[in-house]
Amino acid sequence: MQHHLGIFTQPLLDLILMGRKTIDSRFSKIRCAPYLKVNTGDLVYLKESGGYVKGQFTASKVETYTDLTPELLHDICRSYHRQIFVNTHYQDFWEKWTVSKYATLIHIENVIAYQNPFSIQKKDARAWVVLDQPHRCQLKKKVLAYSLVGGVCNPDLSGNEHKIGVANPSHKRSESLS
Repeated sequence: MQHHLGIFTQPLLDLILMGRKTIDSRFSKIRCAPYLKVNTGDLVYLKESGGYVKGQFTASKVETYTDLTPELLHDICRSYHRQIFVNTHYQDFWEKWTVSKYATLIHIENVIAYQNPFSIQKKDARAWVVLDQPHRCQLKKKVLAYSLVGGVCNPDLSGNEHKIGVANPSHKRSESLS
């Protein structure tokens, strides 16, 4: 199982956390992650663009498309518009992604919204990062710093700082991914 850091904008991030957006769609002109990098069963951490890691989900199914045409893109939109949550922004979506050649559809399950999101500094423009072992361990430790109870994360109320950084935004510490 791979671990990934996905960067999401609003309102799409909140729609995932509320369970209303059930497929994450990534389109690109070039072959880049998550294309052919994410698999069924992988764990995806949800980071708000310019903000905190707010939750996680498991990829229940992954579909990839190569050599997208306007017709294929239209078929994808028609088949999955409710799950992708295109219905409110269909024209903008269509215009933005018609130039894409690659697509990855990640079906979402087991969403966990963190009660106390934590920060991770990311220093590049990538919207998707496949985490290597050290970064995977960093994020796992931060998540484990919160007690998973009833499907949500609760902070460690001891007030102690954690060795790899604090998983609580009030401490103003963060880890770096480069």
